[in-house]
Amino acid sequence: MARLIWAALFALATFALATVVASAQPIDDARALLQEVATSARAAKSWRAEGVEIGEITSGAFHVRDEIHFRVAVDGPLKLRWESTANSTGERDLTVCDGADHWTYHSPGLSFYMSATTASPCGDPPIPGWGQWLDHLVSAAAIGRDKLLFDGALRECEVVRAEYEVQAGVDNSGARHTVRTMCIDRANRFILRDHLEVAAPGSDSHDSTTITYNIYERDPKFSSDTFQFQVPTGTFQDPGPYLGREDPVAEDGVYRMDGSVTGPELIYNAEPSYTVEARKAGISGVVLLSLIVDADGKPRDVRVVRGLDHGLDEKALEVARQWRFRAGMKNGVPVAVGGLIIAVSFRLP
Repeated sequence: MARLIWAALFALATFALATVVASAQPIDDARALLQEVATSARAAKSWRAEGVEIGEITSGAFHVRDEIHFRVAVDGPLKLRWESTANSTGERDLTVCDGADHWTYHSPGLSFYMSATTASPCGDPPIPGWGQWLDHLVSAAAIGRDKLLFDGALRECEVVRAEYEVQAGVDNSGARHTVRTMCIDRANRFILRDHLEVAAPGSDSHDSTTITYNIYERDPKFSSDTFQFQVPTGTFQDPGPYLGREDPVAEDGVYRMDGSVTGPELIYNAEPSYTVEARKAGISGVVLLSLIVDADGKPRDVRVVRGLDHGLDEKALEVARQWRFRAGMKNGVPVAVGGLIIAVSFRLP
């Protein structure tokens, strides 16, 4: 009888120990899997991805939902291309770092922005980084499996739930609790779906973001024009904040956009033609021209400030001299406006 009791107790203890080990195992596996993904992400010198991001913000009766389709390419620390389109409005955002300059454009728009990467570095694309998955990690557990459509086929993935805590600063700002539920392709060590929920202490607002990747590739081969910035021909460079006087003074009869002076608007846009030399060389990109637009809407003093060579600079000058503008205005009166930079785009079919 005693032997039976001891056997039963031994079996019960063995079962309990097995249960503890089994419950602990997913946590260890989940942490290890996150480490593998983070290590792989940091090791990649370049990568590209396409997907959909759905963001939701709820605060009381307030609720906002937006769906964005994105494409991103990254090549080292200096080259990046980020394209996104909002599903609700069709608006498109484009950011390009070409190794020297940081370009941004919002479509539909009338202007683009440019600055040197030394003054305005591109940094990471606006999607959660994979290389910092262990930062501020509190717990992680594998909670199941799923299948998602990836690159045109169903792909199996491990579902991992991870919790993160970011401590508050001295002024009690910045504290937040984040839960990420990720579906991870274990064999290839990348994410198929990433769902984030963020809550701040003492706030009734709730933010969530779900990113589903349709394509993800490490160390891909990029085409020669991947990191070239192109906007519609005739788009002006934004001059930045108006830092001059409220009532600007004309120099040689030419004003700059500042205070009460508005910029000209392109109303007749002839497209440039390619040269045989540039077509054979496969050259594409943007030629930037400086010009003055007179009070009658005609361009003058047109010069190349950033060219492409292969005869395309001359083609850009040729077409720009044919353009006509709605003149800039000061107090309702047409005036000549200078200090303008305008783009002429060349793209091969």
